Amino acid sequence: MTDAVAHRGELVDLHVGGPIALAALAQARAASANPIATRDQSAWIAWDGRLDNDGELRELLEPRARNAPHSELVLLAYERWGEACVERLLGDFAFVLWDARARQLFCARDVVGVRPFFYAIVGDTFFAGSEVRQLLVDESIPRDLDEEMIGEHLACAVTSKEQTLHRAIRRLPPAHSLVVRASGARLRRYWDATPVRPLARPAENAERLREVLTDAVRCRLRGVERAAIELSGGLDSSSIVALAAGVASDVGVHAETFSLVFPGLPCDESEYIAAVERVCALPSHRIVARPTRAIEYAERAQRYRDFPGHPNGLMAIPLLEHARDLGFSVCLSGVGGDDWLGGAPRASLGAYARFVASRAIRSIAPGWRSRTRVALPPWIVPAFARRIDLAERLRRRPVVPNLATIGQRATYECGMDPWQTHALEIEERESASYGIEPRYPFEDRRLIELALAMPTAELRRRDETKAVLRRALRGTLPELVRTRTSKVDFSSVFAQAFEEHGGERGFRSLRLAEAGFVDEARAREAAAVHARYAWPLSMLLGVEAFARVY
Repeated sequence: MTDAVAHRGELVDLHVGGPIALAALAQARAASANPIATRDQSAWIAWDGRLDNDGELRELLEPRARNAPHSELVLLAYERWGEACVERLLGDFAFVLWDARARQLFCARDVVGVRPFFYAIVGDTFFAGSEVRQLLVDESIPRDLDEEMIGEHLACAVTSKEQTLHRAIRRLPPAHSLVVRASGARLRRYWDATPVRPLARPAENAERLREVLTDAVRCRLRGVERAAIELSGGLDSSSIVALAAGVASDVGVHAETFSLVFPGLPCDESEYIAAVERVCALPSHRIVARPTRAIEYAERAQRYRDFPGHPNGLMAIPLLEHARDLGFSVCLSGVGGDDWLGGAPRASLGAYARFVASRAIRSIAPGWRSRTRVALPPWIVPAFARRIDLAERLRRRPVVPNLATIGQRATYECGMDPWQTHALEIEERESASYGIEPRYPFEDRRLIELALAMPTAELRRRDETKAVLRRALRGTLPELVRTRTSKVDFSSVFAQAFEEHGGERGFRSLRLAEAGFVDEARAREAAAVHARYAWPLSMLLGVEAFARVY
């Protein structure tokens, strides 16, 4: 299992004892004791993550915690508070903890799912890992595919946070812990997204947001000597760059920006990138993006044994390669800003439901967001859709905590949408293959709880999104970027990827058609007008690449 993800670093340590085997890998310069045990070896932990409130935990857990690495801090917290310890952890993490006295495994994942966690239970054996392919090295794990998830991917409407494309393999949902005993497994949600106390005045909201976001950036710069920061020219990434430029020297970090540019294409944002570069004065790199090649879909499906990714994500491969070649191992980005601060539309009768997914699929057919009717891409075979009850699956609503207002529930659904869980896993997996750890200040739990407390008018004012963020960065960002309301259209990137796949020819001899999932003739008809179906066709190509592995 460690060999399957050798790109994630060197084997730090291996512990085999009694009924368990734990192993951890890390980049050599970041390695510390892991797995690690309590003094009496009654508990062991294999840890992937970082803590932002380690100082607070050290004070509470003195004196043994004074110089303890983060993995040991979690062990000490478990000794003190038991399973409730995870509620006190602030940061990005996934871990497996063996409690020899209770004869149980205690597993947990951070509230947003920045760190991946996949597992399988086969007979009396429990497997867990950071990637699907780690589990599949064991021949006892069934290779059956999960047709329900294949259907959701083909429909561009992923609704499950637990299922994967493999029936035997599950993901631990964000904000959940899992206890595994001989008698079975028990899943528990440990975070309920309770908003912080509402702030009285708009000025306080902006001031507080800047304070929280600055600290989120500072925390994600700690522990490294050099950090890459993605700069797209949009409001979110530009905000991270601007705040990092102000605090990097305070924490002793050398930061540089990395930008993808698209010469001659409508999605090129060089004008905005240049404005931020001038103001922030960090060393910068511009990398010319290239179309996603068909072979990259096939290679990644084979390598990861999972969905290979999307064109607008795989186009970042040159950026990752460049950052890796320059020796960077950490990269900050603006992911999450749209979701938590963008202000999901206020509506009644559930019109805001599936906001993120609807943005992806809205070109397919009118009425997709109707609660009584679900429009599917025309190439999905009706008999297959009926067999897996696909329409009903797509009507499923996520479990939302008992938040006070429609606006809060809309923001929560947007930020915690299953699309986000899958997207973060794909980006983490791809970055890790280049030896880079992604970090997202906008996915900080403190910022999320603050965003949930914001009045809807602070997040969205008519056509202006992120109003409070714009006020918070006044005087720090160039006005050209701070006041922009346009969003880049990456349809040209999808069109390029489509042509790289051979256009209409790429939809011949489909394995998905052989399996009875897809009507090949209807797929080719759609390919002839691919501009209308750009996103769902790219999903079809991704699932087809995965299907060919099996």
